[in-house]
Amino acid sequence: MDVNSYDSQRELGMEPPMPPEPGPSLFLRGVLHLLDDLVTTSQATTGYRFVGVHQAGKLILTFVGHDGRFDIWLRPVDDTTPAYRRCNRLLVGHLDKVPNPEARMLLDAVCQRVAARESTLAGAWIEAILQPARRPGQGQDDNHAPEPSPPVPPVRQGRGVPRLLVPLAEAREVQQLARAGADMFYCGILLDDLRAGTPEWAFENGRPNPIASIGRTDLPRIVAQVHDAGRSLLLAMNRQYADEAMPAVTRAVADAIDAGIDGLILADLHLAAFVRKHWPDMHLTGSALMGLPNPGALELAQAIGLNRVVLPRATRLPEIARMAQGPGPELEVFVARERCRFANAFCQSEHLVPPNSCNGHDRLQWRDAAICHQEFLRQGENFRLDNPADSMEACGLCALPFLRRFPRIGVFKIVGRGWCASHLRPFVEAARRILDLDIETAEDTRALVREDARLRCSPATCYFPQTPVAPVRSHARPRGRRIPWSTARPTWAPSSASLYGFAGPEDAPAPPPEAFEGIAVGHETCAHLLPSPGRLRQWLDATAGYHLILVLPPLYGPDQQRQGLALADLIASQQDAPVEITVNDLGTLHALRESVGPRVVLSLGRLLVWMHNDPRLMRLPSVLTADSLITATPMAHLEAVARMFGIRRATLSVPNGWPKWRSTVVDRLTVDAGPALLSTGRACSVLAERAGRTMGGHPFIVPERCDRPCLGARSDAHIVEESERFILDGNALYAPTTPLGPVPDAVDRVILRRGSA
Repeated sequence: MDVNSYDSQRELGMEPPMPPEPGPSLFLRGVLHLLDDLVTTSQATTGYRFVGVHQAGKLILTFVGHDGRFDIWLRPVDDTTPAYRRCNRLLVGHLDKVPNPEARMLLDAVCQRVAARESTLAGAWIEAILQPARRPGQGQDDNHAPEPSPPVPPVRQGRGVPRLLVPLAEAREVQQLARAGADMFYCGILLDDLRAGTPEWAFENGRPNPIASIGRTDLPRIVAQVHDAGRSLLLAMNRQYADEAMPAVTRAVADAIDAGIDGLILADLHLAAFVRKHWPDMHLTGSALMGLPNPGALELAQAIGLNRVVLPRATRLPEIARMAQGPGPELEVFVARERCRFANAFCQSEHLVPPNSCNGHDRLQWRDAAICHQEFLRQGENFRLDNPADSMEACGLCALPFLRRFPRIGVFKIVGRGWCASHLRPFVEAARRILDLDIETAEDTRALVREDARLRCSPATCYFPQTPVAPVRSHARPRGRRIPWSTARPTWAPSSASLYGFAGPEDAPAPPPEAFEGIAVGHETCAHLLPSPGRLRQWLDATAGYHLILVLPPLYGPDQQRQGLALADLIASQQDAPVEITVNDLGTLHALRESVGPRVVLSLGRLLVWMHNDPRLMRLPSVLTADSLITATPMAHLEAVARMFGIRRATLSVPNGWPKWRSTVVDRLTVDAGPALLSTGRACSVLAERAGRTMGGHPFIVPERCDRPCLGARSDAHIVEESERFILDGNALYAPTTPLGPVPDAVDRVILRRGSA
C-alpha cells in the first residue's frame, strides 16, 4: 500500500504530516481539512470517486465516475478569474463541462464545504496553491498545462426554473457575465439620428446616459455573441415616445428584430400594439416604466398580449406572492443593484449612471446623477433623499429562496445598464450560487452574501426589508382645518376654464367657495393618505350639488387595489351628483372599468401623463422650437390608453414648456396649479429618516400600515450650489415652474391647492 496516497492515509487513520514549507503533504493535509469526509464518501453519494490532487497554477481535485474523469479546481480569490463559486478566500471551478447531474451534485457539495471551512485554513496553504509542486508519478507537463477558461454554465430552463436577467453595455462583457451565471441579457440602443437632430432629446429608453446603451450598428454583432453563448437578448425600448420620435423608434425596433433580438421591454402601449401587429410572436415585457403594480395591471397585461411584467421595485414580498399565484403573465422581479427611491413609472426626473462609472466615460451635458442622490439644503441642514452607497449596492438576494417557489416568477433581474461587468459580476455570481445550490432560507442566503466581501448586506441596502418602523407616539395627528381657499385665477389660466379646489388629508369636509365648480379629494402619491370610507361620505355630504372628483394614487398589490376600488364603489353609488375618478396607474384604470363600468367618468392623473419637468435638465430657450422633443407629450401612448378605457380627460402639472396638445381623443385637460409633481415613490423618505436614526443609512421603508408622520412635514429645499427650488411633501418631490409658450386650447379646468395661486 502506498502510504503517501491520500486514500491510504485516511484508511489507516493517519494524519498526513505538516512540513515546514509548502509541498505535497501540506496540500494533502489541507484537502483533508477542507473537504473532510467528502472525498471518501463521494462515490456512495454522487457516483464519483476521489483519485488525487495536483497543482497546475491552481489546486486540481480529480474524481472518476462512470462518465470518466471530472476535475474541480481551487485557487485564491482574485478579481479576474471566472469561477463557478466565489467564496471568501477561495474560488471553485471545473475544467470541463459538467457531464451530468451527479457531477453537479459533487461540485455543489465541494462548494458548500469550501464555503463553510475555508476560514480555518492556514494562510500558507492558501498562498501555496499557486506554487506548483510535482507529485510522484505525474507527467512533466502537469506543472505547465495552460489554464482553460471555466466553461459557460448552461442556461436555466423550464417552467418554474427562474432565470437571471443581466444588463449588457459592451460586447466584450458577454462571456464574462455568461460565465458568472447570466441566463439572459438586456440592453438599450442609441438613436443617433434623433440625438443629432434634437440635442435636448436623449430618451430612447430609461437611461439617457449614452454609456448605458450600445450603438445601433453594434447590435447585430452583440446579438450574435449572445446567441453563441447560448443566451437570449432583450432590447429595452422602455419609454413613452412623442409622435415626432415614433418614426425613428419604429425603424430602430424593426432593424433590431431583423438583427435577431429575442424580445422587447416596452413602456409605450402604442409601440407594443405596433410590434404585436407586425411581429405577432415577438416576446414582449411590460417595463417597470409602464407602471404595472397590482392585480388589475396583470389582467391588463394579459389582455394586451404582454408575455411578462416587471413588478415595481417597491412591491412587498407578500404582495408579490399573492400576485404570482394563479394564471397570468410571467413575472420579473428586481433582486440586485440600483434600488430607486422614486418609482420608475412615476418619476419625471432622470435616472442616470453616476459620474464615477467605468469604461472611460464620464458625464453627460447635464448634471449626471439621480436627483435623489443630490445633496440638498433644507432649513440650514444638508441632506440627501437617498444615500448612493445604499441604493447603488442594493441587494434583494435574500428573497430568492422565497420567490423561487412561485412558477410564474420566471426572471430575477439584476439592474445597472452602464455599469462594468466587474460591478455586476458579484451579484450575478451570488445569485447563481443561491439558485444552483437550492438554498432554502433567507438566513442561509444572507450568510452566503456576507461571505463575499464585494457585497453588502444590511437593512439600509435591502430591496425587501421586513424590519418594521416603530410608531412615533409623540407625533400629533393634524386635525381637519378650515384654511380659506384662494380663488385667484393663475395668470396663465384661460378665463373660460372652471376652477376646482384640491382637498388633502388634513382638510376638513366643507362646501367649496362659490367660485369653485367642484372639489377633488384623495391623494396622488400615497394610499395611506386616502380618506377612509367614512371621511369620503362626509365629503359627499358637504359638497352636495358640486362636482366631486376622487383622486387615487398608484395602488400597489391586492390590498391597496381593494382599498381604492371600495372608495370608487362608494362614490359611484351617488346617483344625484356628477362624480369622477382620477387614476394614476394603468392597473387601477383596468380594474375600475371592470368594476364601475360607464357609471363614473374616469380621467388620467398627472402621473400617467409623462412630462419632462426635471428643472436640472430643462434649460429651455425663451422661444420653443418645433423640433424640441423634450417638451413633446407621448400622445400615441396616451390615446391608446384613452381608447382602451373610454377616457377623454387628462391632468397635467404646470410644465416648464406647454406641450402641443393635438389629441382628438383626450380633448379635455385639467391643469393642477400647484407645484409640478416631479417624482413619487412608495418608499417613504420621512420614515426612512426616522428609521435611519436607529439602524443607520437611509433604509427603503415601505410600510404596510402607517401612522402618517408626513402630515405637516412639507418643506422647501434646493440642491446645494444650485438655485432651483424643490418641495418635499411625504413621498413626493415637487418643483414650482413658470410655463413657457401658449396654453393648449384643450385646458378647460384648473385645480387650485391652498396657497398655490
